[in-house]
Amino acid sequence: MINETDMEGMKQRMPHECVAEFIASFNGSLDPRLWVKLIDEELKEVVSEAVGTTDHLKEMCDLLYVSTGLALTAVEHISHLISQEERDNVLKQQGKVSRTLESGFEYYGADTFYEAFIRVHNSNMSKLGPDGKPIMRDDGKMFYKTGSMWIDDEGTTVQQMGNHQMNLNTGVDSRWGDPFGDKE
Repeated sequence: MINETDMEGMKQRMPHECVAEFIASFNGSLDPRLWVKLIDEELKEVVSEAVGTTDHLKEMCDLLYVSTGLALTAVEHISHLISQEERDNVLKQQGKVSRTLESGFEYYGADTFYEAFIRVHNSNMSKLGPDGKPIMRDDGKMFYKTGSMWIDDEGTTVQQMGNHQMNLNTGVDSRWGDPFGDKE
């Protein structure tokens, strides 16, 4: 018989739950301006990768990660604390984020995108030691485990779990054009 604990374990975690766990575990920044800066960086990284590759999918998930971080840290009344110009820039940025993520969901499919997002989150959380604290290098940076998060124990790539196949030799699905409609 399935009990409440079993049912909780079967529920998919939502992106905001994962990112909140990351922020709390790593004592992450609660400064929305940092998250805005990270979003700008991730938008550049998304467009620098070939659509349909594992690197592109990973960057899309990173973009969802940092945009969720902004959503969690931007308090309801932040618009009263920043200039009109800064608000306009953030609104423009968020429009681009929405279009970019929508194209990623459409291209990769929700199941593949979600699976990749969870893998990114698990990779981020793997930087915690057994004591639940970040594993730090001597230079103060976080330690990154080696190995690929993009291949599971059976060697199945994330793309093979989606609703279409990609050319695994090139890593590109030639059916897809520029999902952003621009190359800014």
